[in-house]
Amino acid sequence: LNGGGAGEPKSAGAGRGHKREIIPLNDPAAIEAGRPFPLKVLYDGEPAQNLKVEAYFAGLTPDNSAMAFSRQTDADGLVELIPLKAGLWLAMATREAPYGDQAVCDKEIFSATLAFEIAGD
Repeated sequence: LNGGGAGEPKSAGAGRGHKREIIPLNDPAAIEAGRPFPLKVLYDGEPAQNLKVEAYFAGLTPDNSAMAFSRQTDADGLVELIPLKAGLWLAMATREAPYGDQAVCDKEIFSATLAFEIAGD
């Protein structure tokens, strides 16, 4: 995604055509810690409204299980993630829905992830 350095890569803002996607609207290499990093979340090609986006920072806790960011997408599927520190991050958007045949299972869980690195000083 980064293409080796800061700047506007061809893939920033462009989806890959997956059923569920988190699309960076700017090059992560150009984002500074503490500054907004705009993302767009799509579900079946449409903006995912009111969907929780969580982000985890490698090294925040010894087992990397603590969430560093959580916010809902807006009506256009947009969210501004605020990466607090430089380093490796993982953003995840998850949607739960009742399964069509309750005899088979209760719900379906759909997820999209985006791994990225925020450059340090």
